[in-house]
Amino acid sequence: MADALAEAKVPVVVHRRCSGRRASRRTTVAVQRDGAGRQEDSTGDRTGFEGYVPKTRVVRQEAAMAMVNGLGRERALSAITLDAAKILGLDDTRGSIEVGKVADLVLYDGDPFEHTTHVMRTIQEGRVVYDREEYLKLPLARRGAAG
Repeated sequence: MADALAEAKVPVVVHRRCSGRRASRRTTVAVQRDGAGRQEDSTGDRTGFEGYVPKTRVVRQEAAMAMVNGLGRERALSAITLDAAKILGLDDTRGSIEVGKVADLVLYDGDPFEHTTHVMRTIQEGRVVYDREEYLKLPLARRGAAG
């Protein structure tokens, strides 16, 4: 199927099931290697709420799994930033850090693909909307509601 997608120049947004199976972690890699990924900027990675799993998945963990299963660091980062913006037709204003683009950024205290890394600040349209230092000052009982 990947060859048909590549021939049709169809962008692919991958959503792996929360099954923990190694095969599901290789989906993005396989699509890029075997078909649609032959096109530059053709594969995005997504996450979201799943009714059968009562939690929201973390997109950077999904990208990290694809990275270690053969996608590589640069392609994994691009799949959740610029490639996703291109698929959605938003790459003229979002998806990369460039003059003239909207300042939507997440700042970490380490490697974004490392499980122990923390989000330190989130900036949307140039405004800080989350600051970890301020969040940690909140009483524990209020933290879930605020962050």
